[in-house]
Amino acid sequence: MSPESSHGICSGEQPGNDVSFKLKSHYHTDRTGDQHKDVTIKQNTDGMCMNMDCQMSSLDIDSADNCPNGQVHISYWQNSDCSGQ
Repeated sequence: MSPESSHGICSGEQPGNDVSFKLKSHYHTDRTGDQHKDVTIKQNTDGMCMNMDCQMSSLDIDSADNCPNGQVHISYWQNSDCSGQ
């Protein structure tokens, strides 16, 4: 069993910037071609669940300098509603 993530792990001291990072998913493995999803993850949240519909081949993650050491945690879930093992 993996440890629970803490609420609001991505937070910074940049006034006026509430973005932790931006994530774009692509259909091609080299991060080219059409985008599948383009989302912004806000700081001081629990992140978000994104159903990729088994359509995604690569991720492009842009930091907003509000995550500790520039690290981002990504989890794979068995079910589309972010449940399962």
